Amino acid sequence: MGAGANNGPFLLYAKFGQRWDKIFDETGQRVRQMKTTARGWKDLEVWAHNSAYESTRMVYRFDGTRYSPLSCRVVRYTIDEWDKPNRKPIYEPCDRILR
Repeated sequence: MGAGANNGPFLLYAKFGQRWDKIFDETGQRVRQMKTTARGWKDLEVWAHNSAYESTRMVYRFDGTRYSPLSCRVVRYTIDEWDKPNRKPIYEPCDRILR
């Protein structure tokens, strides 16, 4: 996700033994802990602002050394080229490659 209007960096470091490691480095509008966990660490949800009518929702899971992408959805609030509003948001898979 590139930085844009209302998006900023989110960095998370954890201490393993005597050293601090960066375990999360993403850009978005907000980040929150989810109820689901992996290896004792909560999954993270990041929302990024793409435009007035579109956002991206990424979910990250801790793999033992860092947070890795688990899922990605683009959330659209308009359906047609005239930006006619929807009653409910439309969730679609991201084009972004999950590594």
